[in-house]
Amino acid sequence: MTLSEIRHIPSIDIEAYQALATLLNDEFNEIVSEFFNDTPVQISALCEALSCNNLEVAKNISHQLRSASGNLAMSALSKAFNVIEVSINNGSQLNSSEAKQVVTDEFERAQLTIKGLQ
Repeated sequence: MTLSEIRHIPSIDIEAYQALATLLNDEFNEIVSEFFNDTPVQISALCEALSCNNLEVAKNISHQLRSASGNLAMSALSKAFNVIEVSINNGSQLNSSEAKQVVTDEFERAQLTIKGLQ
């Protein structure tokens, strides 16, 4: 999958998200809120690392955010971070501007989708 294909997958796995929300109740809302509060700083650091060709830092941030977003059922966002991580691991050419745009768009799309579920 490429970054440009991410937009075609659902932002949130709604069934998984709702199951987590039911299982964890108020704690889940706090976790999601914390994710949305903390992640923009990490996304900025990721974009800066990509722009400076600091691939080890970019790979580490992508890995962390892939896991965190995936654990919160944010399918498209997790997949975007995965594409970045895999591209770096494989030595593939990665357009840092496109990566920044896709990650930013998917973060915003996840926020909007989740606001609609609450």
